[in-house]
Amino acid sequence: MEKERPRSSRSLIGIFICLLIIALKPAGSEVIYDQEPYLEESLKEEVVSLGDGRIAIIQTTENSGYYGEILVLEWDEERSEWVKVAKDNYQDYMWE
Repeated sequence: MEKERPRSSRSLIGIFICLLIIALKPAGSEVIYDQEPYLEESLKEEVVSLGDGRIAIIQTTENSGYYGEILVLEWDEERSEWVKVAKDNYQDYMWE
């Protein structure tokens, strides 16, 4: 009977140590996600050919400060680059 007592006490000490490790283990940080993920909308542009070396670039991103911006560019053959001809926002005229 004397030999079984140390074996059971070692088992109990081992179980106690395991329980202490589990109890004192640092809690992991819990990640909380929104119900609907926020999708950041990138700027969208439409390029329209106006003929005679002119194009219009129209900002079509809703809920941005640039929605409705129209930029008209003309190709300058001497400098080989686009030159700004006009810039306006068509929304300024939509609700007049």
